[in-house]
Amino acid sequence: MWLHYRNIQYLEASARPDDVNEKILNGDYLDKSQEDFIMPNQDKMMKYIFSDWQKGDILVIADSPLQYPKKQGNILVEMTREEICQSGDLSVLFEGEYFEDGKIIKVEYNQELGFLKQTWNRELKEWIEGATDIEKVQAQINEYSELDTPSTLKEMGTELANECMDMLIQLRNMAYTLGNPATIEDRDLLVLPKPSEKLKQFKNKYNLIK
Repeated sequence: MWLHYRNIQYLEASARPDDVNEKILNGDYLDKSQEDFIMPNQDKMMKYIFSDWQKGDILVIADSPLQYPKKQGNILVEMTREEICQSGDLSVLFEGEYFEDGKIIKVEYNQELGFLKQTWNRELKEWIEGATDIEKVQAQINEYSELDTPSTLKEMGTELANECMDMLIQLRNMAYTLGNPATIEDRDLLVLPKPSEKLKQFKNKYNLIK
């Protein structure tokens, strides 16, 4: 695609195929049989392709217009992501990236954080938990409610079965409370119950054989 630029401003794209434009620029459609024929200069030939072409305009041949053009000698090229950030535009940063001292720095998510919904905080420059309280409670309910069957509870034994049922009751009460904001007196008191190592091991074993 042949693209018309003035300075770094995109003006238009030619609707003709590239090979046709190249033939126009080379003068292939001109009558060169006359003895006094003089090949027009490039700017004049470019006016056959772009009617508004002016001296000093720039031709870019690309699949699509440049998103962040910059001059490099007599041509236009895309700015690097670092250059774009340096200009104050941080929209090119991906999740887990921040710009500092002219460099883009990548922060990999640490799986040991165990976040239910990993979310990148651009201001803090760190990964944070993005799940809501109700999402965290519901996730733990879903994780352990599959153990709430007579045969599984019997297999667990009295101690683990009681722990599992007590935890599920607590979680379901928390889910109800979170679903009814008017009943919440102190959100900070809503701390997720932590299953014992024995219960977690049983649940993991159950997931492997089910």
